[in-house]
Amino acid sequence: MTKARQADLLTAIRDLGFKEDIGNVVRTNPFSQVSRVLCPQAGMLYDFITTKKFVCGQDYTRSQWDNARYLFLENWPGEYYDLLD
Repeated sequence: MTKARQADLLTAIRDLGFKEDIGNVVRTNPFSQVSRVLCPQAGMLYDFITTKKFVCGQDYTRSQWDNARYLFLENWPGEYYDLLD
């Protein structure tokens, strides 16, 4: 994904109300209970990916959700596998 597409995706996610925290955040896999410390941008992507809004077909497209997963995987592969896969 190009830097421009990444920037557009992050802007779209922010426009949906997802925000980066001021500092690092801890997120936990609800199934394995593994926790990881994430930078603010990774925390925002994780929150977007794990939200239940998509299930109801609201607010964003499947493409945006998939691209957010790919972006998270590309930049934080260890965290992706511990928290999402």
